[in-house]
Amino acid sequence: MRHASLQFAILGPLDVRRGGQTIVVNAAKQRVILAALLLSANRVVMADDLMERLWHDRFPRDARASLQTHLARLRRVLGDGHGSCQSIHTSPGGYFIEVAADDLDLLRYRDLLDQASRAETVGDLAGEARLLREALGLWRGPALADIASDSLVRDEVPQLTEEWFRALHRRFDVELTLGNHAEIVATLRRLVLKHPLRERLCGQLMIALFRCGQQVEALKVYDSVSAVLRQEYGLDVGDELHDLHQAVLTRDPVLATERGWHRSLARRAL
Repeated sequence: MRHASLQFAILGPLDVRRGGQTIVVNAAKQRVILAALLLSANRVVMADDLMERLWHDRFPRDARASLQTHLARLRRVLGDGHGSCQSIHTSPGGYFIEVAADDLDLLRYRDLLDQASRAETVGDLAGEARLLREALGLWRGPALADIASDSLVRDEVPQLTEEWFRALHRRFDVELTLGNHAEIVATLRRLVLKHPLRERLCGQLMIALFRCGQQVEALKVYDSVSAVLRQEYGLDVGDELHDLHQAVLTRDPVLATERGWHRSLARRAL
């Protein structure tokens, strides 16, 4: 009899399921090991690296034996009731977890981004937008939000976060090119409130508002980010956002065209 496969999610709090039923991994160190293996799914993670994730620079005297104990317990927790989990494998020098792309949100997310890039290459903007929406919909909150490993969070979360922002920017670029400015204003407002220093998001919100006939609201977005940068960091806004502000202020007709705003943002670089 074939048993249901495990499904894992790390784009947010750690989540493990089998056949729709949640599997609770309570032990903090087991969660760290599982997260570290999933971040390198289908690739070997060296035992030394796992120990560093668990104990940083304060290894217990029997660190390797302790790691093996935690792994054995994790395998039992993930087991199907007929034995230990068969997805975690021992390899020379380390361990790896075998997981299909559809069974791990991170792999599915990156596959969708690759598909979106291919759609862009062939000029399928609607398909690209749909794939980017699906990819971003896999995120349930900050990655590794409930994993107690300073080194894992330090080394992995910034990269994952930047991947998320790049995908967001791509999505809104495409939506604006498709003329979907009205549909994305509310989402952009929420994101700018949470990430007021992300100038590109602010710029995308300004363009969306301008195209919705809300020039004053677009200018207020600029004033807000400019004030935060000056008051908290003593900095001015970047050149691209400054140029966009001038374009909105003067009602530059290039901003009203579906593709023209790309040229407006790129004017400095040219």
